[in-house]
Amino acid sequence: MTTKALKGLLHAGLLIFCLTPHFLSAQTIEADPSKIWAGNIMEVNISGTNTSFISATSTCGELNFTNVFFSQGSSTIAPLDIIPLSDELLFTVLDVPGNQTTGSYSISLWNDIPGCEVECEDCLTVMPPPELIAVDPDVSNQGVMDLSVVLTTTNNCFSQASSTCVPDISNVIFQSNAIPGTTILPESVNILDDNNVEVIINVPENATIGLYDVFLAASLPCQTSCNDCFEVIPAATIDPVGSGLGTQGESANFTVEVSNASISDCGYTATQIFLQLGDYTIEPSSVTVENQQIILEFDIPEDAPVGDYDLVVGESLGMPCEYLCEGCFTVEEMVNIRDPKFEQNFSYLPNPSSGAFQITAELPVDGAVVEIYNVAGQLIFQQTLAQLTQLDVELATTGVFVVKISARDLVAVQKVIVK
Repeated sequence: MTTKALKGLLHAGLLIFCLTPHFLSAQTIEADPSKIWAGNIMEVNISGTNTSFISATSTCGELNFTNVFFSQGSSTIAPLDIIPLSDELLFTVLDVPGNQTTGSYSISLWNDIPGCEVECEDCLTVMPPPELIAVDPDVSNQGVMDLSVVLTTTNNCFSQASSTCVPDISNVIFQSNAIPGTTILPESVNILDDNNVEVIINVPENATIGLYDVFLAASLPCQTSCNDCFEVIPAATIDPVGSGLGTQGESANFTVEVSNASISDCGYTATQIFLQLGDYTIEPSSVTVENQQIILEFDIPEDAPVGDYDLVVGESLGMPCEYLCEGCFTVEEMVNIRDPKFEQNFSYLPNPSSGAFQITAELPVDGAVVEIYNVAGQLIFQQTLAQLTQLDVELATTGVFVVKISARDLVAVQKVIVK
């Protein structure tokens, strides 16, 4: 070959090289987001490596509806808009019909121009429309605070979604069907995984009773809802069955009944139920749950304050296991009974006296309380003894006095005279 011919070939080769968009390194593209949902208009950014979305237009032509394809076999998605932002970033808007074939899609650019083709296989997934399939629990009483409700969806992507798609307190709504516009809004929303979120709600005491629709993630593409999938029922109540009455130093049975809530799974223990008056509490000696009734037995201490007690049930357990029955159990004062044999156990000598006399018990008496009253009924002396065998008393005034000795439910009364 002559030198002239060789120069001609080299010149032609260089010309072809200059006219053809050859790249020194492999071109790759990927989609962000990599998942889109049927039934939505979605923005998808195509980012490239070693690509020339803008600078290659002189040889490959502008990227447009005729040379940008999203396809799965014969199923395609038509872009609404295509805007090259730089050589390595292409912005697209896709109109994804609700009946779009789901699954993996490939993206191809300039696929009809030899030497210009750029493609990624199975780099975009079309998901079915999200569905809200479960609300747990799906019922609440009026007046329940800090109720944790888990909303379960299918075909969602909460933990990977963009910030515009994340469920939060502004786009999760419980809406009453009975009164339009009546809603319960969450206190907080926590993403558990791609398809589950925990919603904390306060159900007002005057919340509308009936069925509610639940709307989740008002922004596309994650938005979904369910109709009649949550219910508010009347507030749970706890009421005494029969009289709630006990006496100091005695055992007492007490039964209460819960309405509008199930307590079968509460598993109450004796430490989770108690009577309370101020800071004083009495725990039951036994707890039995039968249907909606809680059957309790209490051993009332002798020194228990008398008065109307609240019954606290399931403290800190939350609904449907936590209740307060205000003032529904009364502890009465121990009734002392004068017993001749008990009275004959004591002597009061001398009687009459000049003010000093001695009380003697023939048989020692445990837990005795000695009280002395004047004729006006005023208490002028009182002493509690772990055991009474002998007690010296001295009174400074003259007159007639009543000595009262109490132990458990027995009482002895004796008049003494001071001259």
